This record gives sequence, C-alpha cells and structure tokens, in this order.
Amino acid sequence: MLKKKRMSVKIPDDIAALICTASFFVMDYTIAGKGVGFITYVFCILALLISVCKGKKLIIRRLKEKTLFTVMTISCISAQIGNYIIRNHNSTLITSAAVCIIIWGILLVLPDLIGFESFYKYFKLACILVSFVIIIQFILIYVFHQDISRIYLLPEKWAFASDESITHARPISIFPEPSFYGNFAGMMVLLSCYKKERYISIYFLFTAVLSTSLTGICICMFFIVFDWYSRRKKSIKNIDVRKWLVAAILLLVLFFVYQCFASGGLDFARYGRSFYIRVISGYRAMKMFDWKDLLFGIGYGNMHFFVNPGVSNYLSGIFTIIINYGIINMLIFLMFCMDFFLRCKKMQYTRMAIAGILVLMIGQAMFYNTSFLIWIFIIYIVRKDESQIMNCQGVNL
Repeated sequence: MLKKKRMSVKIPDDIAALICTASFFVMDYTIAGKGVGFITYVFCILALLISVCKGKKLIIRRLKEKTLFTVMTISCISAQIGNYIIRNHNSTLITSAAVCIIIWGILLVLPDLIGFESFYKYFKLACILVSFVIIIQFILIYVFHQDISRIYLLPEKWAFASDESITHARPISIFPEPSFYGNFAGMMVLLSCYKKERYISIYFLFTAVLSTSLTGICICMFFIVFDWYSRRKKSIKNIDVRKWLVAAILLLVLFFVYQCFASGGLDFARYGRSFYIRVISGYRAMKMFDWKDLLFGIGYGNMHFFVNPGVSNYLSGIFTIIINYGIINMLIFLMFCMDFFLRCKKMQYTRMAIAGILVLMIGQAMFYNTSFLIWIFIIYIVRKDESQIMNCQGVNL
C-alpha cells in the first residue's frame, strides 16, 4: 500500500513536469497567426490543473516576494488598457493585457507545484536532444556547405513566423533563430552548474558556440566562470556577488562595443539583422517619442504606427521594452529584481540567474512574453530548491 501511495504522488508530478517542459519548446507557436506563445500558456495551465487535481495544494508561497511582481503586472495591464482607449483601440493591446494576466497567474503558483528534480530531468533530456540537431546542422552548413531549414515540432502553419522557402546559414534546430537556442543553452548551463554536472555545462557552452548565438555564448560563459570561481572559494557563501555584477556589466559593455563594430562587416544573423539593428536602432527609435510616451509607453503592438514596419519587426532589447511599456514599468521590474536579489542573500545561483536575465534583457525584448515566462520560472524553481536544501542543512535564511 505504501508503495502504491508513493507512486500515486510521483507520477502526477512527473506528468506535470513533462507537460511544463514541453510547453517551453513550442514557445513561438500560435493558432491562426495570433497570440504568440498561446500553446505554451495552455500547456502550462494544463500542468497546473493536473497538479491541483492530483492533490497538490494550490498555495501561493512567499507572497511578500511576489508583491512587486503583482504590482508590476497590474501596472503593465493598466498601461495596455490605457493605450487601447487612447490609441485607436488596437486589439493587440487587449491581447497583451490578457497575456500579462496569464503569465502572472502561471508564475504565481506553477513553480511551487512542479518538483525541481522532475523538471530538471525532462528539461535536460529535451535540451540534449535539441542540441544534437544543432551539431548536425553545424556539420551540414560548414562541412557540406548546405543551407538548412528549421525543424517544426508542430504543424508549420502554427509557427508565428513560418515560411517553407526560408533557409538558414546558421544552426537553429527547432527554433526560428539561434538566439532562442542560446537562451536554452544558458538555462541548461545554469541548472547543470547548480546540480554540479559541470561536464553538461561545458557541453552546452560548446553547442552555443556552434549555434553562433553570441548572446548564448556570453551567458553560458558567465555562468560557467561563476561556478568555477565558487568552487575555488570552496564555499559558495564566501562569494562577493557585487564583483560578479560588475563583471556582468563589463561583459555586457564589451559585447555591446564588439557588436557595434561587427555590424559593419560580420553578418551574424544573415539578411543584416545584427545586434546593431536590434539594440542601436531601438535607441534611435526611442528618440522619436516624447517624454510622455516614454514614461507610460505606447502599448505593445503599436510600434509599427510610429516606426517603419521593416525596422520595427526587428527591434528588441531594453529600449523596445521602454517604448512598449514605459519607463515606469521598467523601473518597477528593476525594483522587483533588486528586491528578489536582496531577499536571496545566501542563494547565489538564484542571484546569478537574476543577473543573467538582466543581461539578456539588454539585447532581447524579454518582457511579459514566453522567454520572460521561462526565465522567471527557472529563477523561481531554482530559488525553491536552493532554499529547501539550505533549510535541511539548518542554514538560517
């Protein structure tokens, strides 16, 4: 009887973790060309419902830590609805407000319902399988000089940006572009370093290099160097995280300067969609708006009304977040990260995950979308496991 009872608890947790993991790898799929990430949100809600139906208690833990997140969500929703009323009733704004609510609801409870070990098992397996495709595509491109096409996990017409005629000169695996894989490689390096599976972290750094995603390479190297430094210190509690924040900023500056020069001669993203376009052009676009627009944002989906559509489609980074959601919401997000960072004084891997998402946001529009959902989920689930381990060790948090 005891054995059956244990199985009844373990299996539902594994099923929920499997569905949650699967949802992350279809992050850019939609239905009828609307609602990017719709399938991901549905899968996450399904994982949540399975956990609750199988006896998991729906409890919102660490409510104080999630207060600023809730305030930020309410502020972003208000900004979208306000822009819907003011700016010609663009329906994208209402969709964006709904997405904010969905992401908030998922992150409020799902990380506490999914077991870390179950999630890590499936997430690692999925990432390894995806990385094999990167290696194969790298060989096809650089050894056999063939262009490759994306591998679709779901019907090709469900992908938000789909075109069978498009070929790529860089490995992309199942994703629309290398930066997506770079994100997942960074997540795996963080998780594998935390689990002390360092050979896995080196492997994913290697595959990030093969993908030619400079963002992925930088974030992987940052986590690996941090882990190496922590082992040299013998005790992770002795690490001066402030030095690592400075190192992150310096790495970011070097990355930024290098890409400004590289954009003139090296075509990392093919078709001229380089870091220069994605970040520098975001700054240039921001200068087109007055202070009121920048303070409150113009609303997600309204960019093409102000900027040439051919350019606005490829703007990203922190400047795009400011334009869409406003400086106020950006500051609230920074307060949320700083508050989270200070509350996790002895949880260095959680802190480094927070630093990682801040670095990534410089070059990617990662705010209330599927990338934002996945990274915040990773932060929450690492924080949960790290705190449980420390509580078992009798460490006073």
